[in-house]
Amino acid sequence: MRHPRHALLVLIFAALPALAQQTLLWGTPVNGLRIGLSQDTSGKPPSQTPALRLSLHNVGTKDVTVILGAGCAQFGQLFQSPNYVQLILTDSSGTSKRLVSLADSSCAGLVSIFYQTLRPGAMFSTPIMLGDYWTAVRDNHGFWQPQTPLERGWRPGVTYTLEADISHQPSQTPPLPASATSGPFFWWVGTVTSNQLKVHTPAL
Repeated sequence: MRHPRHALLVLIFAALPALAQQTLLWGTPVNGLRIGLSQDTSGKPPSQTPALRLSLHNVGTKDVTVILGAGCAQFGQLFQSPNYVQLILTDSSGTSKRLVSLADSSCAGLVSIFYQTLRPGAMFSTPIMLGDYWTAVRDNHGFWQPQTPLERGWRPGVTYTLEADISHQPSQTPPLPASATSGPFFWWVGTVTSNQLKVHTPAL
């Protein structure tokens, strides 16, 4: 996914304390990073749109800094979400669809980058709002273009498989932030995929 071509307000989010690893499943690590997708059932009533969380874990020996999304700073408020995280939805027949997030896609203010720096062994998690996701198809330039809101495609009483992925290549990385001048700072690059998560939509 392309990064917005605007002035960048780059913010660092402190890593949260380590989550209980025994409750999480993970994908295969890439360049020191692994990610896990889980269903968030804490205090939430049943819904046709499952609540999800994405967890990141630095399993390498060096710091990793991962770009998760872009947001918008306007009217004195900052809006950010992990909208660079894409999903793959597979139904019971084996048909898969690529999903992209449109959260904070329209910005009239200063574009900000949402990134997370993880020291070796550190973990971080963030909510994934499925209501922000649309099914997508590739255009002639190889970019994913949104087509239909995901919420229109959920079928009640059906079990789906969801995977998340994060992909960044050297040509997609933004300039280093001012905070990077005091020491080594590198954006994480590669493509990493989560575990496969089974989600069941309640019957009506």
